[in-house]
Amino acid sequence: MGWTSLSSTKWFYSACLRTYLGPFQLRSLRTEGLLVENGVDFSEFNEVVLQCLPQDLPWAIPAEEFENRRDLRLDCIFTIDPATARDLDDAVSCNKLDDGTYEVGVHIADVSYFIQENTALDMTAACRATSVY
Repeated sequence: MGWTSLSSTKWFYSACLRTYLGPFQLRSLRTEGLLVENGVDFSEFNEVVLQCLPQDLPWAIPAEEFENRRDLRLDCIFTIDPATARDLDDAVSCNKLDDGTYEVGVHIADVSYFIQENTALDMTAACRATSVY
């Protein structure tokens, strides 16, 4: 998307197309165009980054990790991410308390167990993320 150069005279504009994505009517191409235009990296992760992920599948969170976290697996929590989402990392819950009021929970995925600081995965996530916690 965009132009590598653009010049004008009194009557004419001259430009050089940098990238052709295809017919603009295709939603996927419009989406790709917006990503490219705004400098969003949507490329596949390289092998160095992928090696930072758990390699022994299926993985399980060690029991001692639950000593440092509140276990909400038995609570009724549901995602608010759309069906087209590539990850389900945002959720909400609602519980009626004994005094008749309601507790509303907003749950954001915590990936700190999986992403070690200053690794290739951490650096790539920081470059691609819209927010870093």
